[in-house]
Amino acid sequence: MNILAINPGHNGSAAFLIDGELKFYIEEERLSRSKYDGNPYRGILEALPYGIDILVLGGTHEEFPQLPWTGEDPYSALIRKYNPNVQVINMGGQHHIGHAAAAFYNSGFEDAVAVIVDGSGTRVNIPLDDQGRTNPGFETESIYKCSYPANIDQVFKSFGGNHDTMAIYAKEIQMDSAITITKAYEAVSHYLGFGFIEAGKTMGLAPYGKADENIPNLFVNGRGDQNTFLPNYPAGAYVNQERHSYLRLKEDPTAWHKDSTKVTEAAKNLAWKIQDDTQRLVGDLIEKAVDMTGKKNVVVAGGYGLNCVANYYLQKRFPDLNIWFDPISHDGGTAIGLAKLVWHVEKEDETVRPLETLYLGVERQENYDMIDEMETQDVTPADVAKLIADRNIVTLFQGRSEAGPRALGNRSILYDPTD
Repeated sequence: MNILAINPGHNGSAAFLIDGELKFYIEEERLSRSKYDGNPYRGILEALPYGIDILVLGGTHEEFPQLPWTGEDPYSALIRKYNPNVQVINMGGQHHIGHAAAAFYNSGFEDAVAVIVDGSGTRVNIPLDDQGRTNPGFETESIYKCSYPANIDQVFKSFGGNHDTMAIYAKEIQMDSAITITKAYEAVSHYLGFGFIEAGKTMGLAPYGKADENIPNLFVNGRGDQNTFLPNYPAGAYVNQERHSYLRLKEDPTAWHKDSTKVTEAAKNLAWKIQDDTQRLVGDLIEKAVDMTGKKNVVVAGGYGLNCVANYYLQKRFPDLNIWFDPISHDGGTAIGLAKLVWHVEKEDETVRPLETLYLGVERQENYDMIDEMETQDVTPADVAKLIADRNIVTLFQGRSEAGPRALGNRSILYDPTD
């Protein structure tokens, strides 16, 4: 059974399983060279020569664009032209389940509790009454109890929303018109001129800041302070500068991106505070997950799982827990989770297959033809280190490409960060 699962969103990706084994995982940007590229057509083309029995559609939306004449979605249509009998499973409305499945199956744990900390997942309409009224919100944090072969059971879910979202505060659900953990981090990243989804740069600025009484409150009872943040689901959120004079920008924040002498104390200290506040809130969420399930194995995914500073903090805070931070915890990794979940559902397979490498790119390397024409020589790691120490730009191209947003030595551009 060959299963291809795709995530069509801003971390466009394709994961391909043959009889339950991960043959390859590739993000579209590594094939198209367009950062955050979606709609993984090139990833689909890599799987076509093997034959595709099942196509799993991921993402955040249940509905996909329809092509003229046939009314198919564009991904199913492409594969159907090669395999008329392909089975299509639409899981686009189960975004956080994709995150949870990826983290659980990748971890190697036989059972665990999954903690998903995300910016904005699937839009859900929660029923309010028998008259058909609903309360719209977007997945932000979720807790799932996980076990083999395919039990991903919801324990708790938090939703964020815009002005039309009514408040619900219960044991198993929280919902209101405030932003939550990751969305608040996105708002600060946008305020700093990095953009909503370049949160890693905010994490990098944070250690240059410190506690500052002039920075307004960011959270109230674990949810974004509505005096500080303006929600804009699903796209992002904004810091309310007009309400807080200390944070009011006097110039475009990108002015200091290449001149560190221009960075303001407010910018540095806001970065410090969003890092400090959010990592503590994620810790509180892990405590909640353990209390609700009794599990000591914890897996973490969603965009916040890429915050390696927070991950070190959480490991120190919970020395008695076994915590797996999924290294492909962004949306692209949901393709792996959905592919594996469908396999374990279809076959009731209880085989544990932990993720053992991140070098998961396609084996065919068309670029090698170009490299074969170059003048080359063998080098050692010491040679590379010497080149970097002498402030040369060093590029590395070897083996299969990495999964996830980190450059891990197979597709890397390196330079001395002390310059």
